[in-house]
Amino acid sequence: MAATLLFAGLLSAVSVQGDATCPTASAVEERLRALLPDSTGPAHLARIEAIEGGVRLVLFDRDGRPVASRDLETSAPCEQRAEACAVVLAVWEAELRAGTALALPAAAPRGPVASRAEVETAEPARSALRVGLDLGVGGSLAALQPAVGGVLAASLSRFDSPWGARLSVVASSARIFELGPGAVRWLRPSLALGPTWTARGGLDLEVSAQAVATLLSVAGSGFAEDSSALDFEAGLATEARLVRRGDRVDGWMGLWAGVWPGRQTVRVSGAELTAELPRFEVALRAGLGFAAR
Repeated sequence: MAATLLFAGLLSAVSVQGDATCPTASAVEERLRALLPDSTGPAHLARIEAIEGGVRLVLFDRDGRPVASRDLETSAPCEQRAEACAVVLAVWEAELRAGTALALPAAAPRGPVASRAEVETAEPARSALRVGLDLGVGGSLAALQPAVGGVLAASLSRFDSPWGARLSVVASSARIFELGPGAVRWLRPSLALGPTWTARGGLDLEVSAQAVATLLSVAGSGFAEDSSALDFEAGLATEARLVRRGDRVDGWMGLWAGVWPGRQTVRVSGAELTAELPRFEVALRAGLGFAAR
């Protein structure tokens, strides 16, 4: 309580920015507001970047000069990391208001920084890889033929970059339609690989493009002579997800769309009966994500 009252007496404002996801800049700034009230005092900029095993904090004055830097190595949950970062920034502000010079470590940037824009484009700190595993379920439509299914995906990205990659395995229930005296049963289990791009915020927007390899399975029943066939199909897909990040588990919901350019036709031998399998499919999915942070 004493520390909170001390920080509440300071006349200083700090804007927190950066690409770290655990904790996010907005989470640190929210906790910092509880320690430092809004005021008309000198504005400072704090940058928070992900590094291997923790985060790096750098504080800049209103002229864009770095005045303090510290690496926080921790495996604590994101909320505790945000609290620790906010306390460090509040302590720095207290020392600045008291007129104490803050020492920069040798690894911190030195010399004047001309503007805030230059601070934004500074070389990012070394960061760790983020390895994730996603599980999801949902429903899909192909030419008004519904199916339910699931997806298992592995992803790889960097904490300090919006870019990543995802490998997905998708399976769904079989679709059945009538053709003459019988019925045709078909399904498309798929393997998809492609890049992802994420716009981070309180609710992340994640967009991906995928190359899809599909094993098409078709079987007939109720005909004079039933038969089945397997064939390979290549397609393209895209997906947009909304992701809510948690300390240990993420929740997501996504809209997926795929297209298979090649024509796949079902024919009944001895009769003038044909049917073309749908080339376009859409799916709505939701699931959970697990990541090493």
